Amino acid sequence: MNKNPGNRAVDGLGHYVETVVEHLGDRVVTADYEADEDVAIAVLTLTSRVPTVVELPLLLIWDEANGWGLRVQLDTEGDTTALSYLGHDVLPPAGEVRYFLDKAVGGGNPGSLAPPGLRLPNEEDDFERRLARLV
Repeated sequence: MNKNPGNRAVDGLGHYVETVVEHLGDRVVTADYEADEDVAIAVLTLTSRVPTVVELPLLLIWDEANGWGLRVQLDTEGDTTALSYLGHDVLPPAGEVRYFLDKAVGGGNPGSLAPPGLRLPNEEDDFERRLARLV
């Protein structure tokens, strides 16, 4: 995982991603996050698959604008396509993220197909304070 040392918000993001990874257990193959002056993101590569596209690797991707979303990897170049977004909160509890994944892997259609646009990147709001409190 990539960290920007000394930044409590970045440390909070790291803690948040690690908490989600712990809740997902051995379904996570790799986990990475990055927070710089651009959009903060996290990418979890999963062992799980969704029934409609079992041949494609499943990713759980988080970004500071849309929160968590499920994507499938289309090729070795890193191209992906979105399947669903959890929505409603950019930092939902880890248990909600696990439930979202469980529903999708079980053949359900959780969340929304459209990106929720929960906030704008680098928006002046309480996002960084919420992350910093997670440390």
